[in-house]
Amino acid sequence: MAVMVVSAGAVKPDPLSEWARQAFAKGNYAEAAKDLTALVEKKAPDAGLYKMRAECFRKLQQWKKAEADYDRVLALGYEHADIYNARAEVMAKLGEFDAAIESYSQGIKMRLDDPVPWKDRAMVYSALRRHRDAIEDFDQALHLKPDFAEAWVGRGTAYGELGDFTKAVSDLDRALQLDAGNSAAYGLRGAAEARLGNYQKAIEDYSKSM
Repeated sequence: MAVMVVSAGAVKPDPLSEWARQAFAKGNYAEAAKDLTALVEKKAPDAGLYKMRAECFRKLQQWKKAEADYDRVLALGYEHADIYNARAEVMAKLGEFDAAIESYSQGIKMRLDDPVPWKDRAMVYSALRRHRDAIEDFDQALHLKPDFAEAWVGRGTAYGELGDFTKAVSDLDRALQLDAGNSAAYGLRGAAEARLGNYQKAIEDYSKSM
């Protein structure tokens, strides 16, 4: 929805809002962020403007600025799962893993049937080497979306980190059935096969990972 301004008794769209939306749609995120900043500076706090600017900063990989704008959106009472999950992604990029888990948890509570945040929170648990917690979240992601190749890879990796190489191979087998071009999965399966003493299979997988 365009931002509206009142002028001489008439109501018309604010040109900056329209330019920002057009720039964002064209992938000109720096230009869109500049226009949105101009709008933010002249208007009362607006969750919609902060949300769009946060998305610009996220596209530009300006993680700290994106995090600050998502915080502003939430402070204005716009509490939606997508905002918590997007903020969590940014926090993880910044290495703020505990805060990311908390933000993902808020988003998951609001939308329990979305497999992606379960997978994303699992990845953060893995980064913290909390592999059993990660496996629980990967389990939930796969319950909701059995063909979720990324979750199969993630869970297989977590099993490997715990030394359960048989389960790691099984999960990575499934991941590669779903995504045969996943070179990282071949490398991970090769490492698990080597730990099981299956050296020929490991060599074959390592070859496919290159």
